[in-house]
Order: sequence, then structure tokens, then C-alpha cells
Amino acid sequence: MFLPGRGLTSIMLLILIALVFFAIRKASQGKVPKIRSFPAIEAIPEAIGRAAEMGKPIHMSSGFAGLHDASAPMTIAGLAILSHVAEEAARRGVPMRYTVALSHLVPVVEELMKSACARAGRPEMYNPDTIYYVGETQNAFMAAAMGFIYRERPAASFLFGATFYETVTVLGSAAVVGAFQIAGTPRVFYQPYLITTCDYTLLLDELYAAAAALTKKPQDLGSIAGLDYSKFLSLIFIALGTILSTAGLAWWNALLRW
Repeated sequence: MFLPGRGLTSIMLLILIALVFFAIRKASQGKVPKIRSFPAIEAIPEAIGRAAEMGKPIHMSSGFAGLHDASAPMTIAGLAILSHVAEEAARRGVPMRYTVALSHLVPVVEELMKSACARAGRPEMYNPDTIYYVGETQNAFMAAAMGFIYRERPAASFLFGATFYETVTVLGSAAVVGAFQIAGTPRVFYQPYLITTCDYTLLLDELYAAAAALTKKPQDLGSIAGLDYSKFLSLIFIALGTILSTAGLAWWNALLRW
């Protein structure tokens, strides 16, 4: 049934998946888990208020990734935060620019922006030019974002999602013009750039949790709780496995080879 040496791993994977589905089911039944507040999300009104006071726009992007690859969950989380930012900007009458490099994201973001303006009671704030499509290449994306930042000198800049090398150029450009910056990505390699250039950051998986807290959907909140259960159980498995492997028990070594 299982490949040699994959039996125990497969069983553990099934247990972890079951935990996630269990947490989602509980949340759907009304037992919604509580997610702590995040300073980075609580600072968004402050950043947009700063832009309103200065009479300047804001800039936002979810990075050079879309909904068609392994980075899709990061992009979806970034778009959830985009909806929150757009609603707050519309409420305060602050113009914004969303730079996007992938065409299939344009209609998605258009609907998010329209809905955000409607929720804010300012549907007239929606402007199709807010969504700036620059083509399908990373270099064009970086050049467009940097050009807008240096020309318009936005008061605040937000970067949430699956970010790649544009993390360095966008955050660096916004830091040069003195923009209030808030960013977050689960990609480990770019954490130092976020920490050194941003006023507030969402570290690693905090992006998913913050997005779930903003959407308030039971399925999203349940999936976050399920992942936390899985991480806790994985740590127990790792600690127990280390102890048993160190002890050199024959039955444990046989189980590992199963």
C-alpha cells in the first residue's frame, strides 16, 4: 500500500490533514477560533490617515505572483488585505495605486476595489486607473512601481503577498522617499528586507492569520486553527522521534523503515 519508508510519513500526513478539516468544521458550526491582533494591521488606518493629512496617494502591491501556482495562497492573503486597505482609503478619500503584473489578477482586483469603495460608502472613489497593469514581466513590474513611487512620493506603501526580488526595489524606493511602510510575506529569504525598511511587518505565516482575521470567514479562521494544531502535533512528533531514535529502539527503527 505504501512505498518502503513512506508508511509512517503517510499516516502522519493524513492525521495533519484531518486536524485541518476538523478545525474548519468546528468553525463552520459556530466555534470560531480567536486570532490575536497584529500591530501591522492595526497601523493601516494610521498610515492612510497620514496620507490624508499630507494630501498624498498610497501605493500597494501583492508582488509578482498570481493565482495559478504554488504562491496562490500568499497572493490570496495579500488580496484580502488589499480589500481592507482600499476600504480604508476610500473612507478617507485617499487615492491609491495598485501595481499588478499578471493580467488574470486585474478583474479580481477590480471587483475587490469596487466592493471596498461600496462598503466605505464612497462608490465614487473607485477609479479603474487605480489598478495599473504593467505586463507579464518582473522587470516591468519593478520599473512601474519604482517610477510611481519616485514621481508621486506616496505617503504610505503596502506590500503583502508572494514577493520576490521586487521586495528589495519597492521597499527600498519607498524608504528613500520617506513613505510609511507596512509589508508581509511568508517567504523566509526576504524577512530581513521587511524588517529593515518597514515600520510594521507581518512575519512569515502571520500573513495568512491576518488575512483570515480581516475576512472573518469561519472557513479561513478554521484553517488557521487547524494549521496551528498541525504545527503543535508536528513538534511533538519531532521531539518524540528524536528521543526514540536516540534510544535506538528496534521497534521504532522498524517503524521508520515501514
